[in-house]
Amino acid sequence: MTKTKFQIVEMLGRVVAFGEAYAEKFPKTSLFWPTLNAIRAAISKTYEMSALQDRRGIRLRTDAKHDARATLNAMLEAIHQTSVAVAIDLPQADLAFRLPAHPRRDGDLLKAGEQFAQHAEPLKSAFLDHQLPDDFIDKLQEAVVNLQQAIDKQRLAKNDRIRASAQIAETVASALTDLQRVESIVRNTLRNDSAALAAWETARYVNKVRKSKTKAANVAAPAGEEAAIAASS
Repeated sequence: MTKTKFQIVEMLGRVVAFGEAYAEKFPKTSLFWPTLNAIRAAISKTYEMSALQDRRGIRLRTDAKHDARATLNAMLEAIHQTSVAVAIDLPQADLAFRLPAHPRRDGDLLKAGEQFAQHAEPLKSAFLDHQLPDDFIDKLQEAVVNLQQAIDKQRLAKNDRIRASAQIAETVASALTDLQRVESIVRNTLRNDSAALAAWETARYVNKVRKSKTKAANVAAPAGEEAAIAASS
């Protein structure tokens, strides 16, 4: 969640607290209450989505992918080197175990892993004679599966973050629309209560987020967010 959105959500929380503190001022049948409840629900949803946005989840999945990639790459290297030795007695045996060219992309490693496992099966006894583990083909296939799963999980984490960002933006925008309704009701209901209106202004206030000149020139806050900050100034 951006700092601007976080400050707006905090402000919305103060608006809800204001409504609860001045509950007796607003009739139970007033539009104020379902609108305030909608804002309360939006706050909860925003924090829920914010948890999905947490970069640590993506970082953990990225680290897991790097580990799985390193494991598969090491196995391919070992099998390739062994195939060169096997080719001394079985000429050209090493041709089926050529490593992907650098840079080795994930897809290249996965394809090589599948091909190495396939081509190693009829030559297994020769590889075992060179002291590769008895289950090296099974381990290779397992490493291919692990990398593919790690890639999928990383992609899902990134997609979750993108969806969460979009839902946060949508939820905040909806809450700011509800805030306009609450604003109108509060000011009309409390027009003769200066102390309550002062408390409302405090609850409604949002600090402006400072931006560097470079960022300010290139990044503009969404219209609803700008209006929320401007209205609080």
